[in-house]
Amino acid sequence: MWNRMEGRHPLTLKQQLFQPVITEIFSQRAFGWAALAAGALHFGLISAELPGWSCPFHHTLGIPCPGCGLSRAVMALWHGDIGTSLNYHAFAVPALLFVGLLIVTSLLPSQPRDWLTTQTAHLEQRWPVMAIAMALLFGYWLVRLVIFHDSYIALITN
Repeated sequence: MWNRMEGRHPLTLKQQLFQPVITEIFSQRAFGWAALAAGALHFGLISAELPGWSCPFHHTLGIPCPGCGLSRAVMALWHGDIGTSLNYHAFAVPALLFVGLLIVTSLLPSQPRDWLTTQTAHLEQRWPVMAIAMALLFGYWLVRLVIFHDSYIALITN
């Protein structure tokens, strides 16, 4: 889209795919802390066997979202139950790795955090990391929703 206020031309598809999303998250310490606090609250509720936040996508549309089951998968992985974790959601390991990196970047002093953020930016400039992750997540969701529909719905609603 043309932005008249700033006189910028729209981004090409390649530019959009190579946007540094993860770098932006890592570079904003306040956002990292807020995301970690929200996640800790959610997992604290789940650990106490209280209801966490319900999925607005599932609540509104009646079908599970691409991330449905991820909280339970991460919790199972956290407790060392890899099989149950994979049954709930295959993206638990990458999600837990991302949270780990977010914790590290939020805790690091400025200089090492800047170095890690720069390395992440270089990676995102070479590879469309977020676009690949979202495509894999969407594909995984479609396979579960279309091919394994009944078992997927039962897993999510159970």
